[in-house]
Amino acid sequence: MVVAMTQLAAVYLAQAGDETTIRVREVLDMPEFPLVHVAGVCDITADGATCWDNQGRPFKSLGERITAYYLTQNFASLAIRPGVKNRWVAFERTDPAPDATYRYGGFEFGNTGGYVNGWRSGMTLEWARLDMLKEDTTAQVAINFNRELSPVKLAMKKGASADVGGLKLTVADFGRAAKQKLTERNTFRSEIFKYFVSIKRTELAGAEQSFTTPIPLDKTSKAIQWVSENGKPAASASVMTTGGMPLQFSISTVSAPEVRFSTNVDPSCIAELQFGQYQRRKVIFENIRLDPISSTGDR
Repeated sequence: MVVAMTQLAAVYLAQAGDETTIRVREVLDMPEFPLVHVAGVCDITADGATCWDNQGRPFKSLGERITAYYLTQNFASLAIRPGVKNRWVAFERTDPAPDATYRYGGFEFGNTGGYVNGWRSGMTLEWARLDMLKEDTTAQVAINFNRELSPVKLAMKKGASADVGGLKLTVADFGRAAKQKLTERNTFRSEIFKYFVSIKRTELAGAEQSFTTPIPLDKTSKAIQWVSENGKPAASASVMTTGGMPLQFSISTVSAPEVRFSTNVDPSCIAELQFGQYQRRKVIFENIRLDPISSTGDR
């Protein structure tokens, strides 16, 4: 697992025991969710995108918009694979209402192709690649939605533990990191990440988990954002004028059952680690048509 350095991040721990799958055909229209529906399916080649709606009718404007995206986004990759039916399924979604319970969490299979804000009626257009067999005619796509739960705090004391999203997390060890032999590759990390925190994970009730970075809190329960040159929490960005820098706290190694974090803040100055929790709901869009039924006309 690769996790980029970040000032502040949350832990996302999906609770499989509470997960309920919703199945829909084309549209998700429920008060506690954003409005999401299948816009269409596309075949993308060097000539551009050819798209059709879920009834198999040509959808010219969708193809034009996705083609325009790839003409302007030089970094975008289509990742076409030989020997399979390469298709891209596109969804339209609204921003969630202020009182919505669940927030959009992305495609479960993770093959996102791209997205465009301000698509029709201000909706967001997002598409992802499907790897299907050549003989497949329909597909189903799962999208995850997350409901934020109350955060959990874990005391920075060896042996302290807390139940977080289906896991029992225990502080295994922390302190100053052992000095490494400096190389061109690790000089930056050795100079910045002078400390470590190791957390032991124990699965509870067969829960599904994903794990990223917690938020370190100081002794006043405030999030640590700035760190002085000597590893102590600082009050503001002005510390950078005297050798300080933003908080760095990221996963360095994962070796079951422990996760080791590297950081530039002295763990003795951390009172607690705060973990965010999210309950996940999966919505499966079924019977998505993979091929057009007509090459004429438009929706």
